[in-house]
Amino acid sequence: MILMRNKLALAFVIPFTISIGAYGALPANDNPCSATPLGTLPAPGLCPLNTVAFITQAGNNSGATAEMPHPALMNCNPGGNMANPMSDVWYSFIASSNTIEITITGLTTPQIALYRYVGDCMALHPIDCAIGGSGALNVQFESIVAGENYLLQVGGGALADQGAFSMD
Repeated sequence: MILMRNKLALAFVIPFTISIGAYGALPANDNPCSATPLGTLPAPGLCPLNTVAFITQAGNNSGATAEMPHPALMNCNPGGNMANPMSDVWYSFIASSNTIEITITGLTTPQIALYRYVGDCMALHPIDCAIGGSGALNVQFESIVAGENYLLQVGGGALADQGAFSMD
């Protein structure tokens, strides 16, 4: 009987391994615990000039897998509910002001979610989310706290919505 259980377990492991191999290597930032660190974001300029400080990050979610259970926020502004599951990648940063504006280009239906890091990469505090369309997303998140750590989940509107993207 033990031998049968082991064979049954292998029947589930082998197809999973083959399906991962079909998509290539997993991105290094495929889950919240291995998020790509962006460091402290540049501080915006002081009033009255209100100059904008920004960074550009090249990203790619090709081969990314959805976590189990997959975090997917509802009632995004704009856009509705996030795709679940989604081929997502993760970024971490330290906020330098109480507002962050994010632009994503390159995925068919870009989706992002912002979480506050509270000491455990698997117990995140959801802040907000946004869903774009026609290959672009531009959103401003407010009410974040300067000096706090945040995680950003980036993906497309379906598991197949994968590829290179740019994030400003």
